[in-house]
Amino acid sequence: MSKGTTAFFIIGLFLVAFLFLVALNPNPSGLAVYSAPIPPSVPSYAIPINQCYTPLFANNYYYLTDDIYEPSGEAQCFNFDTNITLNCNGHTINGGGVLGSAVFSMDPVTDQKIYNCHFVGIVAPLSFERLGNAEFRFNTFNQSTNCITSGYFWDNVLIENNVFECGLAIGIPYQSAEVSKDTIIRNNWFKNVPGGTTIYWSPGNAHAVEGWKYWIYNNRFDGGNKTIVNPYDAFTNVYNLSDVDIPGRIFGSGHVGGNYYGSCIDGDCNGYCDDPAHFGNDNNLDLLPLSQGC
Repeated sequence: MSKGTTAFFIIGLFLVAFLFLVALNPNPSGLAVYSAPIPPSVPSYAIPINQCYTPLFANNYYYLTDDIYEPSGEAQCFNFDTNITLNCNGHTINGGGVLGSAVFSMDPVTDQKIYNCHFVGIVAPLSFERLGNAEFRFNTFNQSTNCITSGYFWDNVLIENNVFECGLAIGIPYQSAEVSKDTIIRNNWFKNVPGGTTIYWSPGNAHAVEGWKYWIYNNRFDGGNKTIVNPYDAFTNVYNLSDVDIPGRIFGSGHVGGNYYGSCIDGDCNGYCDDPAHFGNDNNLDLLPLSQGC
């Protein structure tokens, strides 16, 4: 083999190896955007809907067949009853900046599930009097103010795999008494909204009971003036799991730990910031904040 042929062969090997590594890690810097799992599919028994103000009845599964544009300034697009699932199937509900809510309920209903919706230009996209046994998964929120809020009751709520671009992403109620607990907030991307807040417990909240925990982990917080506002010392938020190999880290590569808050010092290049993230009191420390990688 001639020198030229040998050189060409070696260069070819390096190129193949590089392309293989890129295929394994499309962003070698470790700054990969989180890729969520596939949203739930629409079951055969689901009821199709395609416009606001369609009556939704308890114990039913509904799905959108088309986008909705409703710049009417009305209070809400859909009023929820107990045990309703809404799967937008990837469609958009656009309020034109004036629609009050996409989904709304002032009644004592629970078991709300909302999947795979794109909410745009809505004052308070998901607004409830109470939330119980609720799931909000695979939704995106843009150009909106108060994205997921409840006024009184908040128990057993799962918020995962959503993308938020909101003035206030998640508002925990201020009169929760004995029931504001058992919440998991994970795998979400909170985009930067200047002056915005991501997760907020309202002043006067009575839910601060010793031993209650909110699980907040594997989220990406891109900034804003306030990341997590929690003025209560009596209960603990859990911001991280142990350093174990769980698939689906939302930022960078490696094990799932806490949340990503921005660039930080990672002296030993282990995928975690050297210092914990602190949110107001010693009960609220993210001990494994995710680093951007080395």
